[in-house]
Amino acid sequence: MGIRRVTVGVDGSPGSRAAIDWAVERSRHTGMTLELLSVIPDTRGDSEYEAAVRRYSEGNLADCISAVKAGAPGLAVTSAIRAGSPTAELVRASEETDLLVVGTDKSSKARRLVYGTVPLRLAALSACPLVVVPRSWRPGRESVVLAVGDEETHPNTVAFAAAEAEARDLALDLVHVWSAAPNYPTPMYLTDYPWEHVVESSRRVLEDARAEVVAAHPDLTVTTHLEEGPTIPRLVEAAENAQLLVVGRGGRGIFRDILQLGSVAHDVLLNPPAPIAVVPSERKQHLPRREDRRPTSSVAG
Repeated sequence: MGIRRVTVGVDGSPGSRAAIDWAVERSRHTGMTLELLSVIPDTRGDSEYEAAVRRYSEGNLADCISAVKAGAPGLAVTSAIRAGSPTAELVRASEETDLLVVGTDKSSKARRLVYGTVPLRLAALSACPLVVVPRSWRPGRESVVLAVGDEETHPNTVAFAAAEAEARDLALDLVHVWSAAPNYPTPMYLTDYPWEHVVESSRRVLEDARAEVVAAHPDLTVTTHLEEGPTIPRLVEAAENAQLLVVGRGGRGIFRDILQLGSVAHDVLLNPPAPIAVVPSERKQHLPRREDRRPTSSVAG
């Protein structure tokens, strides 16, 4: 899974600035090109309003490009403006790039409402891996964390996590969270609950995942953590000092994707402790009808 073209959604928010910073930091460890993409409303004939919005977006993109060039002079960066729905246009952009990056801002209830819904939709629909960067992100984290579930982790997810760790010369930390079956009556008070069997089964899941990663990436440092408790809080705790938390996304078709996302990926995106990478199990295409296409304009970088 070679990731060379990275696209960042830019809307002028603190979260999108953090997304740009994350992409620039990534460029210091691996070869890539960067596209900054701004989506403006499709005004459908209101030329004065469209011109004003476009001028604002062009100015914001120009400022962002200047900041990128100051921080990473050797990074090839371009920018583009598309008209339409942010989610729809970013999903279309995901078909044309290797990695899509967006920011999120959970600093207040109002900001969660404004900036929290688009990343969730993109995580369900993106054709390529998506990275969601929280506003609070800062460089200097310690590892790349891969969430390992009860089912076999898809090779695309493993390959993505391993490549990101190798590029940064960081360890890949495999984290598996186990807990008592939720329908078991008050298990902590019952002596006949099969604790040892559950723990051993979970340990095998983690060791099998580690063996798979080591076989494909023998030079990569791989660590494992077996945690007990509610899945999301334990994953959030494990990723607090991570450069990236990687989770998989399976399923085929929009509705199945949304249901699949409604578990681990959905919940960690609601409270991201670090940048979250959501990796689809397969490359998808969401080809629009011809009449739905909107013009795209580029801004020179």
